[in-house]
Amino acid sequence: MHWYHKFWKKHLLLKLKTKPKKLTVLGQINLGTAELRFGENCCVGANVSLFGTSNGHIILSDGVFLGDGVKIDSGERIEIGEATMVAGGTFITDLNHGTEKGTPMRSQAIVTQPTLIGKDVWVGANVVILKGSVIHDGAIIGAGAVVHGEIPENAIAVGVPAKVIGYRH
Repeated sequence: MHWYHKFWKKHLLLKLKTKPKKLTVLGQINLGTAELRFGENCCVGANVSLFGTSNGHIILSDGVFLGDGVKIDSGERIEIGEATMVAGGTFITDLNHGTEKGTPMRSQAIVTQPTLIGKDVWVGANVVILKGSVIHDGAIIGAGAVVHGEIPENAIAVGVPAKVIGYRH
């Protein structure tokens, strides 16, 4: 492992409440105030951002892969299940701003709802997964999709907004 990767791995390990025995870090990581929990054998690509509010929780189960440039922003709870792969450029959030008329957007309250991604899910490149979304086990999300809502188990979903076009056999 190159010294650069060791430096960023150490940076990440300092932030974790429990230390996994095996963790691979492939480059710079940007960390915020959200609480982080990682399972065993996770792999984190370069330029990954794990941030959010101090109330936020980002939970990665065993064997999760985060590709280069993934951004996760948590104000409540984001969970990613075992053996899930999240391709580069993906953005995952569990929060957004309120939209109350008469209140400037910068002054709007933050609205949160957990975002849950199941086991053995494949999230393609540059996907956006919005607040409150639930992606069930075995689903595939096509590159560039925007997920807002629920994707069934083993479904293949693509587009903006993401729509189911088939199922894994």
